[in-house]
Amino acid sequence: MESTILFTVKTYSGEEIPIYGPTSERLLSTKAVNSNVKYGMYIMRERNEKLKHLDTWNIRNKYFNEGNMDNLEKEKKKIVMETNWKLRVLNEQENERIRKVEAANALLELAEKAKKEMRNKERNEKAKVTRENNLKNKNDHPVRRSSRLLNNK
Repeated sequence: MESTILFTVKTYSGEEIPIYGPTSERLLSTKAVNSNVKYGMYIMRERNEKLKHLDTWNIRNKYFNEGNMDNLEKEKKKIVMETNWKLRVLNEQENERIRKVEAANALLELAEKAKKEMRNKERNEKAKVTRENNLKNKNDHPVRRSSRLLNNK
């Protein structure tokens, strides 16, 4: 099964990073977005560049002369929706990664706890055997008496 590229992110150095994977995010969703994710700043920079290009005098004048200012606003809205979708996808992938890390950490903690309980159980068993041996050895030896008491008799 081949992963599909959802979109690419262009970094400051010009490197294009493909973003793979399935997503449950819809393009037309109006959910709030968090741009504080990995590659989020690149998405926001891309948005600002595209919007700045549409706000140049030449582009605005062209749309104004054609009487299509509504189309200009639709294009701006389309750019904002597309970048919001990209950010939501990145957030979704980040949350999934965090969930996986937390699950792995929980398993490690569970394994450590079981290991610690096993060590404590072995230590307690060894201490119990030692106490039993000490009790047995104590009963085998005669009680120590002082030689002074023996001489007084």
